[in-house]
Amino acid sequence: HGYGKARAVAEEALFSIKTVAAFGGESKEIARYSEPLGIAKKAGVSLAGWTGFFFGVLFAGFGFAYAATFWYAGEVVVYRDTNPRASSGSFPLYDQGAIMTVFFSVLIGLMGVSDAGQPVGALFEGMGAAALIWETMDNQPDIEEDAAKKTVVAIEKRSVEQSNWAKLLRATGNDDSAEVTRVEFKNVLFTYPSRPGQLILNKLNLTFEGGQKVALVGESGSGKSTCMQLFLKFYNADAGELLIHGPSGPVNINTIPAAKWRQLIGYVGQEPVLFKGSIYDNVTSRDDSVPLEDVIWAIKTAEAAEFVKDKAREAAQNKSKDGKKSSGSEYVDVEEEDKLIAKGLKTVLGQGGGGLSGGQKQRIAIARAIVLRGKRKMLLLDEATSALDNKTEFEVQGTIDNVVAEQKMTTITIAHRLSTIQSVCYYCSSAIDS
Repeated sequence: HGYGKARAVAEEALFSIKTVAAFGGESKEIARYSEPLGIAKKAGVSLAGWTGFFFGVLFAGFGFAYAATFWYAGEVVVYRDTNPRASSGSFPLYDQGAIMTVFFSVLIGLMGVSDAGQPVGALFEGMGAAALIWETMDNQPDIEEDAAKKTVVAIEKRSVEQSNWAKLLRATGNDDSAEVTRVEFKNVLFTYPSRPGQLILNKLNLTFEGGQKVALVGESGSGKSTCMQLFLKFYNADAGELLIHGPSGPVNINTIPAAKWRQLIGYVGQEPVLFKGSIYDNVTSRDDSVPLEDVIWAIKTAEAAEFVKDKAREAAQNKSKDGKKSSGSEYVDVEEEDKLIAKGLKTVLGQGGGGLSGGQKQRIAIARAIVLRGKRKMLLLDEATSALDNKTEFEVQGTIDNVVAEQKMTTITIAHRLSTIQSVCYYCSSAIDS
């Protein structure tokens, strides 16, 4: 357990090494790393002491067994002719060869028994490590996850609300005609499980129609991002209802399978999270069924085409320096300009999107949120353009507005800049005060 904590501290410090160095925190991080190692060292020393004790007892037993065996064997060999029991047949008549055979047979058998005991220690270590894993696995979350057995057919049989949702997601949620006509917060109360005494949403009532662009504005800590968390079903409301209206009527979001609901939502957070892999993998979330044309369209819409093409040019220059030629003939179904973007999509990013600026990460995250054309019914933007300059933000906002209007997506955006919310239908401020 101590080594696990130390590894987590090391990963965090190394991943944020520039920040650590900027604040001169190297010695503090070393101290944080050393603390769990001290606990592990103490446990290791204790374990080694007990291990040494038991090995000492074991080998002492071997020594006593050797002594007793050779003493008894000597008695048998030396006195077998003079022992009166030998003539009567009640005393075993062993010679030296038979004695050594028996001795080594017993010795090898004991060694096998001791070797068989070693996996027992590993078994107990595994049981201790697995206890934490099983505890986590046995924890039943309040959020209902979608599973293979929870099909739309099963959902239709549960309740009227779930039947309405099943109609909205006909054909197991892959029907592009699914529609969200209204979203309604109804007397929603919410506190985070880690802070049960702090009320975040206090009887929030908010209604907006499908296809509208709504902004949530207010001071930090007023519950804006919390509304996003409820939309994404990361939490359930403590009281009240979050209702999603479709053509067949309203449905409580708590009754919707989480996985199916999230398929209809595009989300861009305050700090875009990218994964180690290619730009293509990050945009498609490693879904190979997404057409290349849609990925290129999303990259262009998010105003990310230029730096993606720059990545392709850099890769071509590096290949030319190595004496390799770039064929450029892998993607024949797209235009010439798109071929360069397609090559740039193969650029491999580091952990957390290493190699990209903050603005470039946000544009990739926006492309990921809109890449499934026609399937996303809601778009959640949590300060999605905060790292962009004014000119790029204006261009990205314009293209997002066009996409939203074309695909009739309901958009909820969180912003602190007036330029971000100029095109919204209306806004709601200070969610905690309702």
